[in-house]
Amino acid sequence: MSVEELNNKCIGIDMGLTNLITLSNRKIVEPPKYLRGSEKKLAKEQARQDKAQAKMAKEALAEFKKETLEKEKEEKVEKKEEKKESKRQTTLQAHATKADIEEAKARRRLASKEGRASIFSFGKPKKRKQGKSLSRKKMQLF
Repeated sequence: MSVEELNNKCIGIDMGLTNLITLSNRKIVEPPKYLRGSEKKLAKEQARQDKAQAKMAKEALAEFKKETLEKEKEEKVEKKEEKKESKRQTTLQAHATKADIEEAKARRRLASKEGRASIFSFGKPKKRKQGKSLSRKKMQLF
């Protein structure tokens, strides 16, 4: 075999970074792109899952807002009722207190009149007849 025949049958191979193989007859072999194809599929799948998760998160947030608004509404109603009840209690206590004060004043007036009568009378103090009690209107007049 001659050198020319040998050169025609032999091929030189160069392995590189951008091209996997470059042959001496100027043919180029590209590197396989398995990873890039898998990356594209993975990106599509992740995007689909992200959309599903975003939808679920949106629904969960809407449910949370609804529950929170309902709780706030219930608490507001309860506070109003508590405030009304507190106001009622305060009003009842005020009325009871006024009546108690008026009753105490009437007793003091009555006691002071009885005391004065006994001071100025030289005899025994007059006894009140049993069975007769002063009405509130009469007590207020004293």
